[in-house]
Amino acid sequence: MKKVNRKELFTVRAKALDTNEWVYGNAVFIGGKAYILSLPPQKTKKIALSALNEYLIEIDTDTLDRNIGEFDLNGTMIFENDIISEKTTVSYTHLRAHET
Repeated sequence: MKKVNRKELFTVRAKALDTNEWVYGNAVFIGGKAYILSLPPQKTKKIALSALNEYLIEIDTDTLDRNIGEFDLNGTMIFENDIISEKTTVSYTHLRAHET
């Protein structure tokens, strides 16, 4: 598995309160409410502070998960509470009891 780069390391996800869809970004807590700041990649360099509310999505904190710093085999980030499976190949040798 490849490791996430430094920019992706602090990525979190949670379900948006209004749409119940997964949103990704950085967690922000303001006045007792929780949000994910979800900026499009082209906006990450320069943005006015007054425009940030456009990118704040209120979230359900019960669904908030942190990136664990790894990707799965399909290149998808792995988060806390993800259910993952591992494919393994097991070969069994059948033993026959010898009659005497």
